[in-house]
Amino acid sequence: MGNIPVIGITGSCGKTSATNFLGKILQDQGRTFVGIDSNGGSWMHKNLRRLNGSYSYLLQEIAAAKQGDIRASTQVMQPSVGIVTTIGQDHFTAFRTYEATAREKRALVELLPQDGVAVLNADDPYVLAMTEASPARVLTYGTGQDADVRISEVRGNWPELLSMDVTYGGETVTIGTGLFGDLLALSLSAAVAGALAVGIPLRQCASSLNGIRAYDRRMSIHRSPEGVYFINDCKKAPYWSVLPAVSQMKDAEAPRKTIVLGSFSDVPGSVSGKYRAMARTLMEFVDRVVFVGKSAYYLRKLNGPEYQGRVYGFENMVEACDFLRNDVIANELIYAKSSKNEHLERVVYSQIYDMSCYKNLCSEEVSCHLCKKNGCTPLGSA
Repeated sequence: MGNIPVIGITGSCGKTSATNFLGKILQDQGRTFVGIDSNGGSWMHKNLRRLNGSYSYLLQEIAAAKQGDIRASTQVMQPSVGIVTTIGQDHFTAFRTYEATAREKRALVELLPQDGVAVLNADDPYVLAMTEASPARVLTYGTGQDADVRISEVRGNWPELLSMDVTYGGETVTIGTGLFGDLLALSLSAAVAGALAVGIPLRQCASSLNGIRAYDRRMSIHRSPEGVYFINDCKKAPYWSVLPAVSQMKDAEAPRKTIVLGSFSDVPGSVSGKYRAMARTLMEFVDRVVFVGKSAYYLRKLNGPEYQGRVYGFENMVEACDFLRNDVIANELIYAKSSKNEHLERVVYSQIYDMSCYKNLCSEEVSCHLCKKNGCTPLGSA
C-alpha cells in the first residue's frame, strides 16, 4: 500500500455512518477503498487482500464481538488515523460494562504511530478519556467549546433535513444534508475530523457532504407511491440506543407519526417490562406504536382503553405490512427500527416493492429489497 493514509473507525454506534460520510469526502479526493458494514476480522482480512497500490486512501470500519478483536484488527491494518465514535452497551453479553467496552475500543488509539492522529468524540467522556492512551496527536470533535472540530446550530426537525455549522481553526462552514433528525450530526463531525486529519480542507469536506444520504438501514429515508415517508433504521437495535434514535420523532411535524419496533438486542435485566415501558414512553410523542414479531407478545398486558387505537402488536410480519399498507395518510412519517436478523425493513419495502419473502428470522446480511431470494419489483410495474 506504500505510504497512503490508512484510517480505522470504531465505536459502539455511529461508526458505519461515519465511515459512509468520510468515504464520500475521500472518494472526491482520490480512489478510496471503503471497508464498510462488513467489519469483522475475517471480512477485514478479505478486504485487505483485494487491495493494490492504485488506491489513494484506505478506510476501514472496525467492529468487536469479543475482547481482543480491536487490537487484532488494528495490528493487521496498522492505521495512521484512528477514529472512535461512542461507547455504549452493544454486545452487552461480551463486555457487560461501559468501562470494559471502552478498554476494547481504546486499543485502536493505543496502537497508532506517534506521527498519526487519534480522532476522538469530545462529547463522550469514555472516548475523551482515551486522549491519555494515545501516542499520536489528538483531534477532538463535538458540540463543546473545547472541541477542536466543533458543531453548532444543528437543525433537523422533520420535514427539515439535517444541517449544521462546523468550526475548525477559526473557519466555519455550513453543511446541508439529506439526513433525518439530528442524531447523525456527531457522525458527520467525526467524518469531517477524519478528513481534516489527512489534510483535506474544511470547505472541501462541506462540499463533499452537501446533500449526503444515509447508509442503507441507518435512518435512510424512503417514500412510498402513496406518499408515506419511512425512516429505515433496521440494521441493529441494542436496547440502550433505541430511545435516543426514535425520540427524534418527538419534534417532527407530520399529519400522523408512527414508530414500528421489532426486537431489541443486548437487553440487561427483565425483558418484557422494558418493551411495555418503551410503548408507554413513545405514546407521549407519536400517534401510533406498532410492535412486530416476538416483541408483540410482551404487549398483551397493555389492554387499557388508553392503548386502544394507539398501540398495536403483530407477531406475523405479513399482518404488520398489511396493516400499514391499508391505513395510509399522505405525508405521514413512519420510523422502523429493529435488530438485523428480523429484517423489519420489509415494512418499508413492502409498501414500495412486490416482495415474496416474509419469514420471521433471516441470517442474510443484505437488505431485503436487494436480496435475490425476494425477487423484488416496484409496485405497479408490469
